[in-house]
Amino acid sequence: MIAELRRTINVGQLYGEFRRWLNDADMDAVGALKTMSRYADAQEMLEGRRSGASEKEIDCYRNIRFLNITAAMPVLLWLFTQPGSANARDRELAVRAIESFVVRRMAVKWWTRGLPSAFAKVLKDATDAPQTPGRAVIDALRAGPRGFTWPTDQQLIGGFRTGRHFGPGGIGQARLRLLLGAVDRGLPHLGEDKTVQYGKCQVEHILPQGWKEHWPVGDGLDENAKLLREQERAAHVHRIGNLTLVAASLNKEMSNSAWPKKKNALWKHSHLALNKPLLEHEDWNEDEIVERGQWLAERMCLAWPGPGDPVWDRFA
Repeated sequence: MIAELRRTINVGQLYGEFRRWLNDADMDAVGALKTMSRYADAQEMLEGRRSGASEKEIDCYRNIRFLNITAAMPVLLWLFTQPGSANARDRELAVRAIESFVVRRMAVKWWTRGLPSAFAKVLKDATDAPQTPGRAVIDALRAGPRGFTWPTDQQLIGGFRTGRHFGPGGIGQARLRLLLGAVDRGLPHLGEDKTVQYGKCQVEHILPQGWKEHWPVGDGLDENAKLLREQERAAHVHRIGNLTLVAASLNKEMSNSAWPKKKNALWKHSHLALNKPLLEHEDWNEDEIVERGQWLAERMCLAWPGPGDPVWDRFA
């Protein structure tokens, strides 16, 4: 109904909304069933149960569904119900743009409530635009519908350098696996099986949460200076630059060990390309955490290009 009406609807009054649509569109029962059938076919394509969607479109849809961003569905279905399913290349770009829009907003922890009205605005603007459906959707996303902007590369990098991503105030571990898994997937896997079940990996703190015994700070500092250093370290523990994936949980003793022992444990428990750069560090501290946060953000910018990326202008 949202895809047809180009606006949000009151789900509690769905029957009334449906009747109003029938009357306004001068639609009979046969026409209504044909319309619903087109949307059902589009859903089947996105689910991969019917031919018509590219492998990339199905992957994008899978991530959007995983994030439970149902607000994007009307736009996705609308794209797949355009005459001839629109231009396949333009449509795939639009689906990728929708995925990037929602994943980036999740990654920088931006407000998601209100997204239904934002995507309804995308639908309305795309319907009224003279461009192809795919290009119209991308332009509407770039315009920041209803104030919901598409995070830029610099905003993503800034959020990863300083933001908290684990625990209260962070994002869920399943979503962290999605982000970190995308980085690993995009790295060279020399001679290794690239089929990794990232959903079964464990999120591991490199600098452990229980760091005080084996990762002390403040040698030679007075109490006030030591307290400030401990507060600074505690603020870095839950940043994404200090998080990684391992194939199996490290036991508590190993996880909290000093860096040389912890590094050896990471090597034993994970051969992911994501972790290979860690093994090159002689030390691991706040500076490394900030730098790795930027490194992760830069690679996520490749996985999910931002609004200013020239890829969105490569229309057929």
